[in-house]
Order: sequence, then C-alpha cells, then structure tokens
Amino acid sequence: MVLPDPKKYKNNPVGFARDCLGIKLTPKQGKWLRRTCLRREANYRNILVPGNQFGKTVVSAVKLIFLAYTKYGIKGD
Repeated sequence: MVLPDPKKYKNNPVGFARDCLGIKLTPKQGKWLRRTCLRREANYRNILVPGNQFGKTVVSAVKLIFLAYTKYGIKGD
C-alpha cells in the first residue's frame, strides 16, 4: 500500500483517519482529534475523559499515527 504525501493531510487529521487508515470517526471523536492535533499552545491541556464506548483507544492511536506520519509541529525536513 502506498500512502499519500504527508503534506496533503497536514491540517486534516479526520481525513487522514478516513482515507489512510480506513477509520470512520464519530463527530465527537473528530472534534477532539482536530482540537488536540491542530492546537499547539503552550498551556493547552490534552485531556480525554469521556464515558464508556467513546473509542478512546482508537482515537488516541489515530492521533499518534497522524502526528508521526505528518510530523506535525516539527520544523524542517
């Protein structure tokens, strides 16, 4: 499988999950993923405390894969 250019999904973690990983996220998962992946403020807290059956493990794994694949927040090549 050939993955697309990381720059294509640099600001679209939900599209990355859908197109590259084949995972359809719920609206709340997508909202959390966008907010935590695309915000890089010094005092921003990354807390995930939803109830049962939210998909905490899946959405956290998608976030880690997205950040590693796109190298989001890393300067240079």
